[in-house]
Parts: sequence; C-alpha cells; structure tokens
Amino acid sequence: MIPPDLVVKACAFELFSGHVFMDRQLLFDAVASKGYPNEHPEYEPVFRQALLANMGDAAIDVLATEHLIRDRGMRDAGEITTARGRLVRRSSLNRLGMTIIRFVAMTSGEENELYHSSTPGESLEAMVGALFLDGGLPAAKRMLTAVGFYENMED
Repeated sequence: MIPPDLVVKACAFELFSGHVFMDRQLLFDAVASKGYPNEHPEYEPVFRQALLANMGDAAIDVLATEHLIRDRGMRDAGEITTARGRLVRRSSLNRLGMTIIRFVAMTSGEENELYHSSTPGESLEAMVGALFLDGGLPAAKRMLTAVGFYENMED
C-alpha cells in the first residue's frame, strides 16, 4: 500500500519534473527518503533511495561533463575534471536539493536534521536517478536545469 502522503509528494514531484513516469514504483521510491520505510512499514520500496542516488550520481556526472564540453567549450581533461568537481560536490548538491526537498517524504528526524545532513543532495540524486531510469538523459537533464544545476558553475 502506498501511504497518502507519499502519493501527494510523488504527484507534486511528477508535475514539477514535467515527466510522466511509466514506472510508478520508480516515482514513489524516488520521493521516499532513506528512513521513510522505517516509519511506514506498509510501504516497501523496490528501489531504495541509495540505489536511485547511485544511478543519479552517475547520470549527473555524465550530464555535467556534457555541459562542460558542449556548452562551455572545455577541451582540457584536467579543466573538465576540476569544473565537474565543483558542480557535483556534496555542498552544491545539498544546496540544490533544498529546492526540491518539499517533494520528499521523510521522517521527522530527517526533517530536523536537513541542514546538517546529506539528505537534500541524496534526494536530488535519487530523483535524477529515477528520471534517468524512466525517461533517459533528457528527463534527468530537464530536472537538473529546473533546479539551476548548470548555473552552479563558478568561473
């Protein structure tokens, strides 16, 4: 059974992302925090947040590299590595994750620790991972654009 609060958050995220999920389980699991199933034993995720975040991390790296080469015109591998590191560092992802945290169903403990944890960044990665698995790189890229990921680059 899908808890009502999770359905509400999932629908809101789907509207925000502009992607209609074919795999509804991916959608629900993308917005369920790491601890959410512990407080809602009736909900059994198929794709745990850590798994989706791992996928999202890889997709973000690919999209960041593509942006640096295509849009920023970078050609030096060392320069690309340094610039990508700035884009994908945990503090940057946590900051961007705060823009979408309203879509995450989480425990009260996670909510209380938002500013002292990696929950926002991991949630962003999980959402990007779910979008990638369901809609490919274009869906993931639209999400990153919507949260301002590409403006995150320091010159």
